[in-house]
Amino acid sequence: MTKRLPNFFIIGAAKAGTTTLYEILRQHPQVFLPVAKEPAFFCDDEYYENGVEWYRDTHYADASAAAVGDATSTYLYWGSKVVPRLERLYTSALPRIIAIFRNPVSLVHSFYWHSVREGRETLPFREALAAEPERLVQHDAFLRRRGRIVYGYRHIALYATHLQPYLERFPAAKCLFLLTDDLKDFDGLVRKLETFLELEHAPGLKPVVSNAAALPRSRALHRWLCERSRLKEAVKHVLPFSLRHRWKMRAIDANLKPFQIPPLDADLAESLRRHYAGEMRTLEGIMGRDLSSWYAEA
Repeated sequence: MTKRLPNFFIIGAAKAGTTTLYEILRQHPQVFLPVAKEPAFFCDDEYYENGVEWYRDTHYADASAAAVGDATSTYLYWGSKVVPRLERLYTSALPRIIAIFRNPVSLVHSFYWHSVREGRETLPFREALAAEPERLVQHDAFLRRRGRIVYGYRHIALYATHLQPYLERFPAAKCLFLLTDDLKDFDGLVRKLETFLELEHAPGLKPVVSNAAALPRSRALHRWLCERSRLKEAVKHVLPFSLRHRWKMRAIDANLKPFQIPPLDADLAESLRRHYAGEMRTLEGIMGRDLSSWYAEA
């Protein structure tokens, strides 16, 4: 059943560099990643109920590379649901997992502005943080069923907590944990990825810059491109998924304009650093890396 299915997963963290890892690895001749970066099959119950054959045929029909991947950043946050599903499918050998982490304060602030861009957030950041507990309770059933992380600003960067289901089941040799700072050393990063995925060295891979801050020129167009419609449902029966997705993403990108994220208020930054202090210390132990810069940076 695991033929043509992923043998590695980029599980998160969202807004920490998963798209950059995806774009780098897509260049490698021994790697296959689907045109839709985040299939979300193992965390979204609606997709999961379609069955493994649907997942394979939709995203991996052309997969024949040595390394086949799925780069869904929300897998990290729904590990309690994702890990058992992976175990049920990969009965002979668990896949490899890659996670990348960013200073939690800057990640939370970036995730907020991404939510603004996507039209999911209208409150100012301070008010959105205050409304988080009530919103998570109010939307709990939907978020759990669809494997989403909307409104979970403080929740999103609890890295050590979210990793626990993976650490309990996946041996250390199957895990590669990176930091956003590792993206600065492109050659070193490529060597780490190739070694971990047991790939031959591929010269000529190019650095990429992904997910620069942006806002839609037309919110109405952005909403139409992202939401379901009768026209898109009709086209679904005519055009293959990969082509539809490629056109959709090109249209979304063409409608975006660069945006400079405003600085974070100092008191909010300090409050968030205190909130994540224990998580950061635990993650240091898990990774065996010094994260002391996170304790002072906003």
